[in-house]
Amino acid sequence: VRLDLHYIRNWSFALDVEILLRTIPAVLTSKGAY
Repeated sequence: VRLDLHYIRNWSFALDVEILLRTIPAVLTSKGAY
């Protein structure tokens, strides 16, 4: 929930792009995944 609130308060297009760029390698390498 804390991260959700941070996202809502600090939303920007750049933040979305950063999240996408971090997600792709995490999915491909399984690093940073639960």
